[in-house]
Amino acid sequence: MKSSALILLVALVMASSVRADSCTHPPVYVGGPCGSATDFHVCAVDIANPNFDPANAHYNTPDCGAALPPVDLTLFNKVYNLLNARSDVSTMLCTRLPHVFVLTGGSNDYGVWEVPPGIKPNGQPRPARARGVMYIAVHPEANVPQKLADQENIMLAAALGVAHLPVGLGFESDDLPGDGMALLSILAHELGHLILAETNADGTGGHGHKHMRSDLCFTQQQRPNPKTCFDNAFLAPTGVNNRLWNTATFHQNMRRWIEFGDVAHRRNRYQSAAHELGTVLANPGAAADLLDGEFASLYAAVSPEEDFVETYKYKILADVAQASRLRLRVPGLAKPVEVLNKVSTAARSNLSGKIDCVNTLLTP
Repeated sequence: MKSSALILLVALVMASSVRADSCTHPPVYVGGPCGSATDFHVCAVDIANPNFDPANAHYNTPDCGAALPPVDLTLFNKVYNLLNARSDVSTMLCTRLPHVFVLTGGSNDYGVWEVPPGIKPNGQPRPARARGVMYIAVHPEANVPQKLADQENIMLAAALGVAHLPVGLGFESDDLPGDGMALLSILAHELGHLILAETNADGTGGHGHKHMRSDLCFTQQQRPNPKTCFDNAFLAPTGVNNRLWNTATFHQNMRRWIEFGDVAHRRNRYQSAAHELGTVLANPGAAADLLDGEFASLYAAVSPEEDFVETYKYKILADVAQASRLRLRVPGLAKPVEVLNKVSTAARSNLSGKIDCVNTLLTP
């Protein structure tokens, strides 16, 4: 599986939230708490690299076809068992997503929150070409056993924009390929994108550059009682160099199309040049610095959106996948960086503030 073949996309969204301070969004599965991965609504589907552009009139919500092969739920059941310690995540999977698709073709992973049919803020009708749902699709090889380190190395190579990682730089882990932790990582990453959309965490404002999803219920210009921790934990005050992402450039380039490994430094510059991802290739020892109180993962340094998503993902991994002992080998360091321990024991820092923000957004 080549990292260059993977793309992560999030569709433009304008929908409701499970949160009490937003619109109601009834669960898609009302049979009670998950009993197994069967309740994750996993099915095979043949959708090769669909076009999610809201201007694409031919897009419709994918669905399972009777002629498609059944999905082997072995790894999904392993993921379910891992998530016993994080009921908020398993509940999201089994009550909020109509389907988790395993693609029979294509090479993408993506989490999508569709623009639902309804009325636009300007009073014009919104085309009913989609059901206004969210879902996750994983590429065929995502359901093939692999170690957590294998998946994280794919992410790292994509973040650095290289086909092969520099000698001595890479992840190791103690889990077995059949433990399901690599699939857990993929699902958790995509759920992070959907939670970012669900809470509209990055759309609370921005000097005239409001996020185009800020009208979640089609009835007000901004969601009631918006959470502002993304602004405080991920974005730095203009003119203040305490690392973190540059607020002005972020607000001027807000987006919902997130391509895999899209390092958009020109649009989303980090406040400190020494803490940009490019420093890792110039000086691999900088990888340890990026993980020292700043980022949950190196892929988090790609953009503010991915910073949020990876913080969410690594918080899940730190809670339920400690047995993997995921660690990062860095040239010049005698000992590998124990990345999950860093997340679990983060001292007061920018990283701990980001973790607090993620937890806040998951709390009703």
